[in-house]
Amino acid sequence: MNSFTSIAFLFGLVVAATAQVPTCDKSHYADVNACPLHSNPICGSDGVTYGNYCFFCVQQVQHNIFLTGTHGTCEKPTAKPWGGW
Repeated sequence: MNSFTSIAFLFGLVVAATAQVPTCDKSHYADVNACPLHSNPICGSDGVTYGNYCFFCVQQVQHNIFLTGTHGTCEKPTAKPWGGW
């Protein structure tokens, strides 16, 4: 690979790693018991790392709040009983 291709590839990885998660369709996320248990962490704008997108959305529905999030864990994890780590 030439240097331009390498830089473009690395830029793409950084953008993908910090991409915002989509807004939740709140009609589908009313019950935390319906969430799958697979791990795909979401860092919420509240500083909480949620176990996956479902737990992230359930939190918003159950507490009537709006959060934004990015893929991955938060720098300072905060433990929450609803799928947070």
